[in-house]
Amino acid sequence: TTDFLLVRSTSGRQQLLHVRPISCLCLVGQTEPLIEICTPSSRQCAQRRRRCIRQMTREAWRRALSVGETEDKVVEDVQKWWVKEVPSIRAEVKECKEGQAEEEGGQGSASFPEDVCILEAIERGSRRLRALGIENIT
Repeated sequence: TTDFLLVRSTSGRQQLLHVRPISCLCLVGQTEPLIEICTPSSRQCAQRRRRCIRQMTREAWRRALSVGETEDKVVEDVQKWWVKEVPSIRAEVKECKEGQAEEEGGQGSASFPEDVCILEAIERGSRRLRALGIENIT
């Protein structure tokens, strides 16, 4: 084999180094698929953002119903994460209140973790470019 692992172990005050062959390897985390990151102003980004807001609002609404909180509290909770999206949050809360959100059958939750990761990557890249002096991304 050509793959080895360097292992450091401590025995008392002495540190030992061992070289061990790698016969089997298991990975944890996402290695595939690689997903293209869209621009912050694109339609894809807006759709992902909308799905995340919808899912977070539904979860906050379910929690609020179980503890007897008001819809203003739901808006306040979700607004902490989406400061610029208050009208969208209010619209989602209104849908939850009218019971329309349940009819969609959790459609947005299927890709929710991926959407969150992609939106974070978009935001991180956008901040990095602004720090470098690049304002307009096309």
